[in-house]
Amino acid sequence: MRNTIAICTIALLSAACSESRTAADASKADPNKPAVIQVPPVVLTSDTAKPDTMAAHRARMEAAAIDLRAEYSIMITAAMLNDRRMVGSMLAPNAVVRLADTTLTGRDAIVNGLVDFALRTSLRDMQRYSRAIHAAGTTYTDSGSYVLTSQRGIAKPREERGTYVSVWNRGDGSEAHWQMLRDELTPDPPAKKR
Repeated sequence: MRNTIAICTIALLSAACSESRTAADASKADPNKPAVIQVPPVVLTSDTAKPDTMAAHRARMEAAAIDLRAEYSIMITAAMLNDRRMVGSMLAPNAVVRLADTTLTGRDAIVNGLVDFALRTSLRDMQRYSRAIHAAGTTYTDSGSYVLTSQRGIAKPREERGTYVSVWNRGDGSEAHWQMLRDELTPDPPAKKR
């Protein structure tokens, strides 16, 4: 009896296996059955982009902040010393600078306007305090507050405070050179007298 059950079980299993093979073979041979194509999933760059909080990004932004502080200092010192060539070398040809009372467009106009502004106001110092720097490729946007200090002769120094937004481009290569594309200085409203 056991032999009979074992033979029946083997016969049923072989029949089941042969049916599934013939069904699969029949589906391959059927020209009307739609084909199924498997494609690997699409991977977007945003799916693999690393967040901006990484240590390398923070280090890059800190290095840019240090570089820009030096660039601002050199530019304002050159303007106060009437060094038009130095100021011009730091500007893009189509740069735009907006001061409280005027907008200067183009390298030559900005050079003349900044040197004139420094002489006209008896500019003694300008400090910028960066709050945020954002980078997109080689273009950096820096924003924060500033303090302009003017003093004529022995008169009391006069300060102008406000906010700024500057856009800089850093060239590629070993001789990376910063060029200002845009600078907007917005003075704070005058303090109310009591």
